[in-house]
Amino acid sequence: MVLKRPYAFLIKHFMLIHIILTSAMVYVCVRFNNSFTFIKEYINNTASISMADTYINLGMFLSIFIILGISFVIFWLMKYKNKPKLLYLFNMILYIVLLILTIILASTFGSLDEVVLDSKTIRLFRDVVRIVIYVQYVFITLMVVRTLGFDVKKFNFASDIQDIEIDSEDSEEVEVTIGLDFNKIKRSIRRYLRELKYYYQENKQIILIILGIFVFIVGINLAKSIFVTDKVYGQNQIVTSTYFKMNVTNSYITKLKYDGTDISVNNKTYLILKIDVQCLYDDKYELNMSDFMLEIKDKYYLPTKKYYQYFTDIGFGYDNQKLNYSNNESYILVFLVDDDMIDKDKILKYHEGYRYANKKYISSDKRISIKPINLDNTTVVSTNNINDKLHYSNTVIGDGNILIKDYEFANRFDYNASNIVIAGYNKTILRLGIESDIKEYNNYEFFNNFINLYSVKDNQTKKIEFKNKTPKVADDNVYLEVDKSVEEIDSIYLEIRIRNNIYKYVIK
Repeated sequence: MVLKRPYAFLIKHFMLIHIILTSAMVYVCVRFNNSFTFIKEYINNTASISMADTYINLGMFLSIFIILGISFVIFWLMKYKNKPKLLYLFNMILYIVLLILTIILASTFGSLDEVVLDSKTIRLFRDVVRIVIYVQYVFITLMVVRTLGFDVKKFNFASDIQDIEIDSEDSEEVEVTIGLDFNKIKRSIRRYLRELKYYYQENKQIILIILGIFVFIVGINLAKSIFVTDKVYGQNQIVTSTYFKMNVTNSYITKLKYDGTDISVNNKTYLILKIDVQCLYDDKYELNMSDFMLEIKDKYYLPTKKYYQYFTDIGFGYDNQKLNYSNNESYILVFLVDDDMIDKDKILKYHEGYRYANKKYISSDKRISIKPINLDNTTVVSTNNINDKLHYSNTVIGDGNILIKDYEFANRFDYNASNIVIAGYNKTILRLGIESDIKEYNNYEFFNNFINLYSVKDNQTKKIEFKNKTPKVADDNVYLEVDKSVEEIDSIYLEIRIRNNIYKYVIK
C-alpha cells in the first residue's frame, strides 16, 4: 500500500488541528451532560419522555468519528516519527467506548415511549454516564494544554524543520508492508510501556495534579450519591422530608388475619409497614399515599386501605389523618405483593415533589430498605399453669403480662349493681379471675382478638366455642359463656395467639 506522509501539514497546522479536535470533544461532553440531566429527571419522574430521542443526535456520532479520525492520523504520524503519542491512543480508546455507549443510549432513549426502565438499569446508566463525563473533563484538559502549546516542546518540531526538507521529503510516497509480525508487536508493546513510564516521569507533577483533581471530584460525587442522593436508609432510621419525619419501625409479611384466619387472595401476600410520622410545621398535614411505593426488582406496589381491618393488632391504618406539629403518630401501610416477589429485596420509596416561587419543580426520593418478619411461622413460646404469670414480649403488640388466679362455673355472676352476667339456655359462665397488664387492650378486647379456648380428652384436642360476656370496664375478671357440658371436661387450656407467637395457659 502506498501512502503520503502528511507530517509537514501536521506541523504547520498543529494548533488548528487541535482546536478542531478539542471543539469536537467539548461538543460530545456537553451532549453527554445533557443526557445525564435527562437521566436524573427520569429517575425523579420529572423527565419529558417525548423529548428523550433528541438527546442523542447525529452531531454526536459525527463528532465522535471526527475525534477518532483525527486522533488516529496524529497517532500514526507520531508513531512514524517516534514522537509522544500515548495521549492520542488513549483518546481513541475513550471515544470508541463513548461510541458504543452513545449507540446504547440512542436505542434506550428511543424506546422510552413503550418501555419503562427499572430503577437498577436507569441508575446504572446514570453512574456510567457520570464517570465518562469526568473522564472527558480530564482528556479535554490535556488536549487544551496541548492546543495552547504548553507541552509542545517535547515534540521538537523546530529540529524536524531544520533537519529535513519538509516540502520535498514529507510529500514523498512511501511503501508500507501490511502484515502481522508478532515479535515486532511484542517489541512495540514493551516500547510503549517504556514510553509510558518515561512520559509519566517527565510529566509526573501535572499528571498527579490532574489525577488528584479527578479523584477528588469523583470522590465527592460518589459520596454525595451514596450518602445523600441515593442513600438507602434502614428500618428504625429517621428519614426527613420537607414536611415531616418518618421512621419505619417494623415490617411484616403474612397471609393471616390477627386471629389466624387465612385471608390470602390470588397468590399474594400482605406486607405491612409500621411507621412513625411527625409533622415538622405548625400546620395539620396529610400524607399523600400515592407518593409511597414499594419497589421490588422491576415491579412497583402502591399501598391499599382495603385490608386495614385484618391487621388491627399491628396498628391503625393511615387514612388521611391529620399530622399535628411535633406529635409523633404511629400508623400502618399495607401492600399486597405477588408471592414470587416476596422473598426479593424490597425498597420503600417516598417521592417528594414541590415547586419554588419561580415555578421550578424540585423532587427527591427517600429510599428505605425493608426487612420484614414472617408472621406465619408460628412458635409455641411457653406453657403456663394457673397462678403462673405469663409474660409475652417482642410481639406485634409489644410486651405484657397475664396472671389467672382462679376459675369457676356458674349460671349467674353479679359483677356490680349495673352489670349482671347471666348464662343462656343450656349454657354456663366460665369466670376467670385475672390480673393483666396488656397495655392498649382491656380484658374484653384482648380475649376477643387473641384468645381461643380448647379442651383435651383422650389425647384429642377440641376447640370450645365461647361468647365473651365480659363487661368492657372489668379489669379483674373475664366472663365466657360456654356450653354447659364444658363443666365436666377434665382438661381446659387457653391458647393466646399473638400473630406468630403462641402461649398456652392451662386452667383446668
